[in-house]
Amino acid sequence: MSLDRALSVIGLLLSLPGFLIVVLADDDAAVAALTLLLGLLTLAAAAAVYYFTNLPEFSLRSVAVALDIRDEAGRRATLAKSYRILPNYGHLDRMVHRNIAADGSVRNICWNGAPVPEGNVREVLGQYEVTIGFGAPLPRWAEFPGRLSYEVVDSFPGRVEALHYVVDFPTRVLEIRVDFPPGRLPREPRAVRSSGGRRPLRPPRVSPDGRTLELKVRRPMRGAEYSIYWSW
Repeated sequence: MSLDRALSVIGLLLSLPGFLIVVLADDDAAVAALTLLLGLLTLAAAAAVYYFTNLPEFSLRSVAVALDIRDEAGRRATLAKSYRILPNYGHLDRMVHRNIAADGSVRNICWNGAPVPEGNVREVLGQYEVTIGFGAPLPRWAEFPGRLSYEVVDSFPGRVEALHYVVDFPTRVLEIRVDFPPGRLPREPRAVRSSGGRRPLRPPRVSPDGRTLELKVRRPMRGAEYSIYWSW
């Protein structure tokens, strides 16, 4: 159902109690009950209109962030963010991804395996902003998948390192995974949420072979930064 149609239905429902008040004008009890009902419906309608007209452009049913560190020096790695995306309006034909940064360099930015055009990538205050164009407006509330990936170079050489993810869009489930080379495994893993302050989270799960750290968060806070730290 479109937003215009939903608002029309809400307007029709609000008109019914008023009509019944006129019909039952001689019945004081019925008029009082219908007046109360009309007030409740008005409040509910106002809340519904506020909700639907203040939705973000996109919501995410899930985000899976996967970092693959490919050598023991921590100099070669790939990062992929796999999304299940829900457009909240019917006019959206592009999606902007922000908070893309690394201690080293970022290169080969791709969307669904295809390189993103250079004109759609710009650097803002040391971070990258990537615009994904869809060519035509997306259907409202029709879920679709997307995958943003890129290489990071010379980003994890330190004895203590971390992977950070900032929640750009409202998200139901966030999963963060870090895979390590077999010759250099992580130690002392921990997870932190940063949003005006730092809050320790439950430690990430370690795979039986010690090569993978995983963190899962339901309803992560929008705008907050979720991090996995480790030493090695």
